[in-house]
Amino acid sequence: MMVQIEKDKIKIEIEIETRSPIDDLQEITECLLNLLGSADPDLCNTSEIRPAIILLKAMQPNFDQLKKAYR
Repeated sequence: MMVQIEKDKIKIEIEIETRSPIDDLQEITECLLNLLGSADPDLCNTSEIRPAIILLKAMQPNFDQLKKAYR
């Protein structure tokens, strides 16, 4: 994994483990969603989860990216 910090963005590059980056992205996203969903609001401050939710939203490919991946 490689992280680059720039003036107005953070770039994360992850080497894929399968033949399809879309499959890896789906697996990572599902794992993070399961972790966030299992957080007990009585035991943790849910506002601290907000950065992870922003990350998940940013990780979602747009239509053009998906179209390109499936060509």
